[in-house]
Amino acid sequence: MSGLCQPTIIGNLTECSQSVMFDHANRESTMILVRIRNGISKDVGSATVKTSSGFVKLNNGERFKSGDFVNIYQKKGTEQSPPSATIEVQQNGEFPPPEVSGHLYQCSKVISLIGMRSGVKIDLLDGSSIIGSGEADHGNMAFITSDSGLPDVGKKLYAQQYDCSTPPTPIGTPTYLGVVEANPLVNPHGTLTYPKIISGLYECSRSVKLTDVVPGMMIYIEGPGFSVETVHTGQTSYDVELPVNLVEKQNIKIHQEGGKSCELISNSFVYTVGPFQKPITPVLKPIVCGTIGYLSASNLKKGADVQIKVTDTSGQTRLYSAVASCSEDDIPVPNMPDGATVWIRQIECNDEKDENWSAWSNPQTVNIVTGIGQFRIVRDLIQCQDTIQVENLSPLGGTLNVTSKKIGDISIPVHVDRNPMFLNVSPKLVAGDVITVKHDVCGYSARDTESVLNLEGISAGNIVGPPYDGNTSVEVTNITSGAYVELRDGTKVLQTGTTPLNNSKGKTTMIFSGFGTLKNGQQLTVYIRHCGMEATSPEVTVEYPKPELLQLIPDHADKGTNSLDLTLQGKNFRPGAKISWGGLDIIPNSISFNQISAKLLSNHLSVKKFVPVVVINPDLKQSNPINFSVNDPSPINAELRIAIGDGWGTLNAVIYSATFKVTTPHSPPKEEFEDAKRQPNGEFAAVYNRPGYPTGDYYVYVSNVVVQILDTDGTVINTMVGAGPKSGGQDSPAIDKWSQGVHQLETFNVHLRGTDIVICLPGALC
Repeated sequence: MSGLCQPTIIGNLTECSQSVMFDHANRESTMILVRIRNGISKDVGSATVKTSSGFVKLNNGERFKSGDFVNIYQKKGTEQSPPSATIEVQQNGEFPPPEVSGHLYQCSKVISLIGMRSGVKIDLLDGSSIIGSGEADHGNMAFITSDSGLPDVGKKLYAQQYDCSTPPTPIGTPTYLGVVEANPLVNPHGTLTYPKIISGLYECSRSVKLTDVVPGMMIYIEGPGFSVETVHTGQTSYDVELPVNLVEKQNIKIHQEGGKSCELISNSFVYTVGPFQKPITPVLKPIVCGTIGYLSASNLKKGADVQIKVTDTSGQTRLYSAVASCSEDDIPVPNMPDGATVWIRQIECNDEKDENWSAWSNPQTVNIVTGIGQFRIVRDLIQCQDTIQVENLSPLGGTLNVTSKKIGDISIPVHVDRNPMFLNVSPKLVAGDVITVKHDVCGYSARDTESVLNLEGISAGNIVGPPYDGNTSVEVTNITSGAYVELRDGTKVLQTGTTPLNNSKGKTTMIFSGFGTLKNGQQLTVYIRHCGMEATSPEVTVEYPKPELLQLIPDHADKGTNSLDLTLQGKNFRPGAKISWGGLDIIPNSISFNQISAKLLSNHLSVKKFVPVVVINPDLKQSNPINFSVNDPSPINAELRIAIGDGWGTLNAVIYSATFKVTTPHSPPKEEFEDAKRQPNGEFAAVYNRPGYPTGDYYVYVSNVVVQILDTDGTVINTMVGAGPKSGGQDSPAIDKWSQGVHQLETFNVHLRGTDIVICLPGALC
């Protein structure tokens, strides 16, 4: 390979900083730390690295001063990279209070604090006892190690900061961090499961992916020629870079443990390294311009070497070497010619044989930028805020940097890859300061400036409610923005996060979701920590929601109806609910979440009126009413007919007389007879009209029919009598049924079957 790419600096620096954190280093390269003071560059530290990220410490006797500029570069063999982006050293002063990033879990060996000035020292205090210490050497973050582990649940912990004077001087009084909690991932009987390696166990691999990690526990990975200690205070799954390439058939042992006082150690598990796997093909994203300084890519393997191929418009090709720090990464790259075509590929094996490389990525062309849009800082900036939102960024590319009028740069350059963007700052914003955000891309610049407002106390807000059983989200209004926040059920933490940036005067609205489903009786509060203060919202109880009635099926009936099946549709119906029928309770036949069925009896339908129907749940919450209409019944009006059907052949058959029997839905049923009369077309018909009769099932029979067979001169030569089709040797009358209030027409046919006549409805088998 040729052409080492520049590494990157992670985090900010102050006069107290003793080291610089870096990323994107090539393995076995030497990192050189450069300080520029009064225009004069000096190498002030170096480190040979085994992995792509790490620290370069200042040489003995060297210090940073406010106004210094710092960069790093790497050397490997005869190759030397360009320098990284240069950052300015901040002056000391304005030391904001630290805050916990995540939780204070019992037995944790490591916790992370955020919000401090880079370079400050921190002691972790249990009362007056020091139980851990660390340094803010990850920009605004410090990892505090407690060999003994965090103490018992309920203990209140504090942090004391120190400046870099000799001897170190305490900064203010200890800051309250919070209360030690039980770790939900530790088994109730006090044991740990071992962490699992779920990918990366193959020949040449430089990193592995872990899962089942318990936050705050130290992870130990051991193999031939190496051992790694790693910890994460918030994630249960993450990638770990190894200082060596794995070798097939090697055994890798892994376990995790808490602080010594807890005696909390998982079993060890041994994995065997598998055969070589060819790296997947990376994906290269569009390139804004040739001076952008980085390439955005995905499908990368943490720790893999990345080869960059740049072919200009004349066909000349140049190769560069970089390292991937994560699967989605911005890889540093020197300037590239406009219009050049760029590819990347990756490898983990050290021999760099062609068969061990991934395929080349998709090509991208180096574009040209002709201008920059004016972005803006979104919303107010409030004291102790550690995130700034900007929007209307154009083009998407280049870097954003945040500068404080009081202390200089308070962010590292952030690559612009989306709109809007959120920028982390360190230290937190200070009231009265003036903040400038600058967008640099391809030789163009844009700025926006805002003043920092004073934070007038903090508020945990108010839970919008009452929250209901079954809800999957909780809304909180008037809560302080930018604060660490917990949604709690009593002492149990349901969800944690950071409140959104403020809408106005440092207050905002937050919606919790993803915690599961609320249950009746839960006692919800919201707890926040911010700017050295804490607050808890008023407690709210989860309730069952009111039932909601949407529809009655049917929504009306005729007065005098004997009985009726009623269906109520809606939602939030609960077991044990009852129906209020105009103040009269009705016990349902069945109940589901969205439907209730019941039987209405004659006493419910005996009087013409509008009846308000309401659902009442067991907690006595009532639905909205819907009226059921009991009406005067429509007249039962049906025309009954009988005609000559088939089977008569050449016989001249005519109906001489017919009688219909109707059974009504009265209680008890009535039987009524109607004689049919001859119609001009030869059919016999009867009109069945009964005003005031109830709706329900009416059964119609042909009770008796007489058919005459006529000679050509009209003489009766035969008379036949029937009452319906034969069934098992017995007469069974033709029958129909209707339930409507008005039935306009019902026609029967009389057929000849052998020597019998049968009567049935059209289409019936008879």
